[in-house]
Amino acid sequence: MLPFLDTMVRRAIVLIGRSMGVLVVLLVLVIMFDILTRGRFFIRSTSLQELEWHLHTTVLMLCLGYAYLTDGHVRIGLLRDRWSPRTRAAVEAAGCILLLLPFCGTAAWYGIDYASLSFAQGEGSPSPGGLPYRWIVKATVPTGMILLMLAGLSVAARAILEVLHGPSADRPIFEEAAGNG
Repeated sequence: MLPFLDTMVRRAIVLIGRSMGVLVVLLVLVIMFDILTRGRFFIRSTSLQELEWHLHTTVLMLCLGYAYLTDGHVRIGLLRDRWSPRTRAAVEAAGCILLLLPFCGTAAWYGIDYASLSFAQGEGSPSPGGLPYRWIVKATVPTGMILLMLAGLSVAARAILEVLHGPSADRPIFEEAAGNG
């Protein structure tokens, strides 16, 4: 990726990832309200429960790129911790190119069809009192995969540069996570 484009992509992914914190707070509030009203007043709301999983899905899908870009995902460091920085970068680049990018491309491709069909059919909840516009939450699947793919392209490009030219403080492979900087 070109340096300017790489910087813009990274900033956008970080902004989207960090802004999901607002939805996490909203999700917690919705869950608390649902639990309190169900437990105290015996009120069951299908739309409230569906809102919970819509918010959860949105947060999950739109944070995938952020989690990868900040190296905040799960890793098994048994071997990785013993490798040199260049070996780590080579394995990271290979993993992105051979595994992550094809997976994201395939999931985004089919996810677009999945969301488009939902939109075309005007799909809503099959439950009485459920939420309409199910295509909105389904559209987070290809959107999240595209964000993860962009993060993977950026990480792969920086990892390749590290393999070729060595580590650089000007272009770290991963971003600093929120609260660590």
